Amino acid sequence: MENWHELNDLDKVKIDGSFLKKVVNQTEEMCLIAVEQNPTNIKYVKNITKPIYELAIKKNGYVLTMIKQTEEICLFAVKHDYRNLQFCKVQTEEICLIAIKAVSGYINPLVLSYCKIQTYEICKAALKANPISLQFIDFSKCAWFLIVNAISENKEAAKYIPSSYLEEKLSRSK
Repeated sequence: MENWHELNDLDKVKIDGSFLKKVVNQTEEMCLIAVEQNPTNIKYVKNITKPIYELAIKKNGYVLTMIKQTEEICLFAVKHDYRNLQFCKVQTEEICLIAIKAVSGYINPLVLSYCKIQTYEICKAALKANPISLQFIDFSKCAWFLIVNAISENKEAAKYIPSSYLEEKLSRSK
């Protein structure tokens, strides 16, 4: 093997992807090689292109915490794996709904806990997919009939309704 100091930057990155942090003139090829070796090397990439962030996110969604996020990046991340929502700072109703609807028939109720925004549609989708999601509902954003439907689907969900909220709703119906 040649001496380290005789190698060009690309060859050094091929040997050690973290060397990318020292490369002044990065190419997309060397960035992809570095990210392929270790997705956290994305933190050394000066110009993050779509192929680079897609590769990094496919390997490890946690890399979202290391890059400047856009709606496009977060949309890709959640479409790839709904659990990436927990790392998304940029959230829209569409992104949250994709995460919630990603697993047909059943969702991990934690998905709703990752939603920084809750709208009527998000609450509706989450409760329809899994009534136990009630434990993460923002009750001020959720229609009463959605809550009642969730409980009728799964009686266990009732234990997640705060007693003060229940008392308020019942007192209004008198």
